[in-house]
Amino acid sequence: MLKVLIVDDELIVRVGLNACLEWEKLGYEVSSMAEDGKTALEMIENDCPDVVFTDIKMPVMDGLELIRTAKKIYPKIKFVVLSCLNEIDYVKQAIKLGAEDYILKLTFKADDL
Repeated sequence: MLKVLIVDDELIVRVGLNACLEWEKLGYEVSSMAEDGKTALEMIENDCPDVVFTDIKMPVMDGLELIRTAKKIYPKIKFVVLSCLNEIDYVKQAIKLGAEDYILKLTFKADDL
């Protein structure tokens, strides 16, 4: 099974994303969740997930810095950004840093993931 890390500063988003899919049927397991990029980076170092779903705007370390830092050390990890920010500059930055996709939280469906 591939390991997933969910990173968002809102508890309801972390719990909701974890509950909205039957991860195991898709070959994934949510191995950990974090409330900011700094905590996520520590979890990445300890658990090395295959896929990270991350928000952009978070305290301590934002999602873009998380992607930038983690990709240097763990280039094989796939990042998917889940954000409320529908701004092309954030999309461009995330993709340039190596994110696989940028999904808007307000309009996404489980099938999008």
